[in-house]
Amino acid sequence: MLSTLHAIGGESFRMATVQNALGLLNLFSPNQPEIGLTQFKNLSGFDKGTTNRYLKSLKSLGFLEQNTETKAYRLGPAIVRLAAIREQTFPVSRVAEIHVNELAGQTGELVHASLYTDNGMSPLYHFDGGISGARVGFDPAEILPLHATSSGIALLAFGAPEILASLSKSKLEKFTSQTDTSFDAVRQIVGKVKELGFAHMSQSYEAEVTSVALPFFDGSGTAIGTISVATPQFRMTEEFKISVLSKAVNTSRAITSEIGGMTPEQLNRKWTLIQTEAEAL
Repeated sequence: MLSTLHAIGGESFRMATVQNALGLLNLFSPNQPEIGLTQFKNLSGFDKGTTNRYLKSLKSLGFLEQNTETKAYRLGPAIVRLAAIREQTFPVSRVAEIHVNELAGQTGELVHASLYTDNGMSPLYHFDGGISGARVGFDPAEILPLHATSSGIALLAFGAPEILASLSKSKLEKFTSQTDTSFDAVRQIVGKVKELGFAHMSQSYEAEVTSVALPFFDGSGTAIGTISVATPQFRMTEEFKISVLSKAVNTSRAITSEIGGMTPEQLNRKWTLIQTEAEAL
């Protein structure tokens, strides 16, 4: 019995070590392409010895490489290789790029596609179709929270049920005065989104920014990602919202179809009603 407990404890320790080491990769961004040992230590909260050990392991596997002059770390060739394999076998990024660009051109707003990760929505591709006026900023390295963004709420509504269940165990961060941090409140929002067929969040993640989102699906009809249109709050009139959603429906259907997915028929019917409403405007 004792040896079994030791084995379980050892397995948990190894999993935590792997998660901690790979978690260091999430610290990179377009604004921070190289990070030194001391900076890694400060950002991660690990002690220097542990941080150095993780970095050496990641470097040995090709996930990191070092600048020969500064000794700072940057993403290594293994990342490129794995990204190429994923894109070759599951080409959602190329598919998303085509349709995001098209939707951005049609709406004149910022459009982004995101995929679900264990802790939020990971931006896949984005494009701003606007050429003037107030614009919405977007950081492609930032993981979008599930409870505070239209992308996250749409995924909670139409993704695997266990994702919402898992969220109930998390402490929900408050980003603006409009952010709901009560799980019961978030669950009610998700329920409404299921009825409507789309997510609409206003100033819950960024002040003065509102967005709408629709899911796209895998072959089982389970949402794996979302397409979202974000705009300054003052531009999102009811008429404009319906117009944007009508166009986004075509985008979500196209992405779903081209990655071999299937949009649930019940949701398809709701989307058709949205497009009918848009045509009547």
